[in-house]
Amino acid sequence: MDSISGKRTETIAFEFSELSTDRPTLVEPWEVYLGIVGTFKVVSADKIIFSEQMFTVLELAVEMRLWQEYDKRLNVDFIYRSMETDEIGLVWVKRQADDGWVVGSTQNPVRSGVLTDVELDRAILSFYSGLRRAVRREFDINIDETLAWRREDSRGGPRSLLD
Repeated sequence: MDSISGKRTETIAFEFSELSTDRPTLVEPWEVYLGIVGTFKVVSADKIIFSEQMFTVLELAVEMRLWQEYDKRLNVDFIYRSMETDEIGLVWVKRQADDGWVVGSTQNPVRSGVLTDVELDRAILSFYSGLRRAVRREFDINIDETLAWRREDSRGGPRSLLD
């Protein structure tokens, strides 16, 4: 319960563990972007919304941060489209009228409760910041450089990952 508004608050967490790489090198920005994988879960209260091993956690974190910076402010839904799978919507965030946001997955009918902008922003930033620290520690890579690369790529329009 929020002590100021009196409304019930929802919790959401984007969790990762067991980071590894599925690439022989992590030199080029696209190798880092797609090559850092781990066990990933989306948890809301006590409900597991999504869970997968060898998941492209860095790709998701970067795409969520870009969405947060640009499209979320326009109330545009986030539908995760990984370059590593044909399945669209493994993780999604959808606007619920004026109430807030709901997180879900095409692989599970379980969804989060309604999240405020602040709750969702905190969860995304916590996921990204935690991943940044872990990738720096385990691979000596600064993922902010990957975010900057994707940010520039998304502003310039669609380009090949090899550009």
